[in-house]
Amino acid sequence: MANRLLLSFRLGANLFGIDVLLVREVIHQFDQTPVEHAPEFVRGLINLRGQIVTLLDLGERICSQKREGAGYTHCIILKTAGEIAGKHDGGPGTWLPEETVGLVVDGIGDVVEAPLEGVTPPPANLRGVNEEYVEGVVALEGDLMMLVDPENALRLE
Repeated sequence: MANRLLLSFRLGANLFGIDVLLVREVIHQFDQTPVEHAPEFVRGLINLRGQIVTLLDLGERICSQKREGAGYTHCIILKTAGEIAGKHDGGPGTWLPEETVGLVVDGIGDVVEAPLEGVTPPPANLRGVNEEYVEGVVALEGDLMMLVDPENALRLE
C-alpha cells in the first residue's frame, strides 16, 4: 500500500496539506515588500538568503479570507521546477514555476502520512473554500485534511 507524505498547515480553522516533495523549507518571521498592481493574493516579495521569493497568501486565494497588514509569520517555500526536474517521472511538481514561491499560511502542522487510496474527491459542500484549488480530501483522526492542488493554486491569472 503506497503512502503519501503531506505537510499539514492551517488556513483559518481549515486543515490543509501539500505534498512534502514540493516543499524546500518552512520559514518563520519574514519581512515582505508589497508589489504594486499584483493580484490581491500576491502578498509581496521577500529576500531569502539573496534569492527573491514571491509570497502568495493561500488564505485569500483558497478561502477568500480578506486579510490586512503584513503580520504573517508562517511561510512554506516551494521547490522550483528546476529543483525537481529529473527526480520524478511525471509526479508531483513537474509543473512548478521556475521562480521560487512562498505560501503564506496561518500555522504549520506536522508531516502526515496518508494512503494514496485514502484520498477522495472534495465534497460538494465545502464551506468557505474554493474547491477549484483542492485536489482531494483525506480523513484523519478527528479532522478532515484538504489537499491543495498547487498547479491551480499557483496560477497567477
